[in-house]
Amino acid sequence: INQLAIERDVLHCRVIIARSLSELVAIREEIEPLLIINNSHYLLDDAVNNYITVKNIITAAGIEQIKHFLATAFIRQQPERFFSAPGSFHYSNVRGESWQHITRQICAQLVAQHHITADEAQRIIAREGEGENLIVNRLAIPHCWSEQERRFRGFFITLAQPVEVNNEVINHVLIACAAADARHELKIFSYLASVLCQHPAEVIAGLTGYEAFMELLHKG
Repeated sequence: INQLAIERDVLHCRVIIARSLSELVAIREEIEPLLIINNSHYLLDDAVNNYITVKNIITAAGIEQIKHFLATAFIRQQPERFFSAPGSFHYSNVRGESWQHITRQICAQLVAQHHITADEAQRIIAREGEGENLIVNRLAIPHCWSEQERRFRGFFITLAQPVEVNNEVINHVLIACAAADARHELKIFSYLASVLCQHPAEVIAGLTGYEAFMELLHKG
């Protein structure tokens, strides 16, 4: 019943049923499923992180959970495609340094390293100056829609000092450029927000650098 419901309501989805853990292992040796739905009493290995648990008959909420998981699978599987180590760095801001100055300095460094264009930097700085600040759980996300024919680019920057932006304390910065003609990249922002909101503010504030940020995104 669950197989029929999922294949009916989730587009381009094929469900393969495994009736034991050994069958699941055999299937995973042939193909790597985007999502494993545990509809049994078996406990899955902790190393398996692309699964959800559904008890009994699947509900409409369960279907929506599956849709969301599949829609963001391309991010979860390889976040390094969108958030690169080159361009992620530590910025030694000083106490009292303004948010506008911090943003300008970070963008200038990214332009100098050819990670973003001068036009993209100007758009980001202008948006931040107008007070259109996107902040999620101690992480500021200055961003812009880019005319460049390049996919989403995100750069994780740690700060030496917390800074207050629009009455919110932030500890880190994520500069992001999304392609203006690729609106599906909005899913990256929503996935990012959902991951960040799963954790206490202290965990986000305590991220030590790019590797720790990637570990968070991989766990999803």
